[in-house]
Amino acid sequence: EYMGGEHSSSKVAGLLFALVVFGTLPPERLIQGRGLHRIIETNVAFECSTFTNQTCRVITIDQIPSGLYVDADQCNQIIQTKSDQLAFVHVNSFVDIEAPQQLASGHEVTSVSHPVRCEGEVARLQVRLPIHVRYHLPSTTRTATSHLESPLIYVFCGEEVGLTTASVPSLIARSVSVPCHQSFDLSIPVGDTSNANQVTMISAIIPTLATFIIVLYLSL
Repeated sequence: EYMGGEHSSSKVAGLLFALVVFGTLPPERLIQGRGLHRIIETNVAFECSTFTNQTCRVITIDQIPSGLYVDADQCNQIIQTKSDQLAFVHVNSFVDIEAPQQLASGHEVTSVSHPVRCEGEVARLQVRLPIHVRYHLPSTTRTATSHLESPLIYVFCGEEVGLTTASVPSLIARSVSVPCHQSFDLSIPVGDTSNANQVTMISAIIPTLATFIIVLYLSL
């Protein structure tokens, strides 16, 4: 896990920035979509008076539970198309996108927004991370729940650097941590186990009936 460190040269600016963000404009998290493919949207807004003409980015670190997954290849394709959705994504481990929930494990995802220059009164930063729902076992309730914890959120304002797996931790160490207390319980539709006996019976009848028809046909 990346930890935000302190540097004496940025301590005063960081304190002022923290007062602005914490006191007036808390971050906003949204889950968009209801099917198997959804988007986590993170919005951070703050006053520009302390950071006029500086370039800023928002960085999020999400713990993705076993019931969900992030497709790193998809994210890289989004980045390559120069979409304003994402500027950088790092997934901390291999993700088997075909594994069902009961065989999968969670993973950590670091996302970085495109830069926004502080001009005017308020700067608004946004990062949109696509997530996907894994197959879940059937249930009598016909739904499963996947809990998405509150992320770590950082805002970095300063000189632009290239975004790489090696450089992003350095950015976080010079960033200001923005508290976020928005977790989500995602409702996921699953199969109904109350129909299991009917499915089993039909599955047994179909091959038996097919065999009977074939034997009858051959005997004619």
